[in-house]
Amino acid sequence: MTTMAFEFDPTQRYDMPVVFGPSLLPDVTVMEDLRNISVPFLTERAAIEPFLPRFFEVEGDPVVTVSSSHNGGVDWLGGRQYNVVRVQVNVRHRSSSGGHDPDHDVVGPYSLVIWESDPRPVIAGRELQGYAKIVGEIPDHERSDGRAAFECSEYGTRLVRGEVDGLSPLDESVLASLSGEREQVALGWKYIPNPEGGADADYPTKLLSTVAVSEAWTGQGTISFDAPTWQQAPSSAHIIEALRALPVLEYRTATVVHSRVTLPRNAVIRLEPPT
Repeated sequence: MTTMAFEFDPTQRYDMPVVFGPSLLPDVTVMEDLRNISVPFLTERAAIEPFLPRFFEVEGDPVVTVSSSHNGGVDWLGGRQYNVVRVQVNVRHRSSSGGHDPDHDVVGPYSLVIWESDPRPVIAGRELQGYAKIVGEIPDHERSDGRAAFECSEYGTRLVRGEVDGLSPLDESVLASLSGEREQVALGWKYIPNPEGGADADYPTKLLSTVAVSEAWTGQGTISFDAPTWQQAPSSAHIIEALRALPVLEYRTATVVHSRVTLPRNAVIRLEPPT
């Protein structure tokens, strides 16, 4: 008996569930007005290193940045919006030769965790880009003269809140230097477990995008991690407990930035772990 099984088109990219056809995600997404609030703080190197995959190392000062972005009018969500909260640290991916090689090493932010308010970008980011994404409840940013704030919750229990006060516009000459399109790099870790143990995928990733800043402010920020029980936040309580234990040695300058971001999905590449 002959059966007609599903056949892949090798020229196409697929997402689960595969058998209904190629991915519907566009090759390039443009977010015309992405609004971001970032609060960085200096921590201890020894405190943050255990949260990094083996192929990354802290780059420069051990600064943790907790940020939130509002993504509006997203094309592949039918014009809908979603909000993001992420915790990241700048890292270096060492070249395959080992050691520091400025010509081949990759430096950029690595996100320890990303909460997003819509499950579809969570799934897409985990499967394709290798980002540590989970679903969270993230309301629109609070914004008033000289002040901005964001929150993230799970099942109605707050996980984290970020606040920025004393906002003042970025100097016009500095803003002008940021208004043109600039390439930015983000690093990820694509890890997919094997049902029999170990991993089916376990490697670093690099995503290139471009950003053009239209407005920006600086101020003084603070971050508050809450203390939910696992019953209140079954997906996030253990994450928040670990983040709450990070020493805050000092806060660095906080920012609010409005920008135009272009995200080409074919610019996601696999990096090889150092040998």
